Amino acid sequence: MRNLPLFILGITSLILGAIGAILPVLPTTPFILLSAYCFSKSSDKFYQWLIGFPKFGVLIKNWNEKGTIDKKSKIACLISILSVIIYFCFFSDMMMIAKIILPSTLLPVLGFVLTRPEK
Repeated sequence: MRNLPLFILGITSLILGAIGAILPVLPTTPFILLSAYCFSKSSDKFYQWLIGFPKFGVLIKNWNEKGTIDKKSKIACLISILSVIIYFCFFSDMMMIAKIILPSTLLPVLGFVLTRPEK
């Protein structure tokens, strides 16, 4: 293991990505791509394992080789992020500052994902 903080970030984002694959409130693709980056810099063993994973390996290979995100992943990301923003900004008791910070951090992530080319 070359870099413990990156390894811990990779594990954390992998867990969030796996949760996002099951629940529609978290986008999967950005978290898995972050995990792949972190593992590529911290642990060859975990990076190779992630690349070989049937569900996530294809996403990572498409990103690494072509810089693309498939349409299904983009749609899932769009639905997830917009659902989170709508719920927390309109139907929750969050403080106003949180209702400002949430969309101002999630919308740029959504913009990045949606502007990536497809295969």
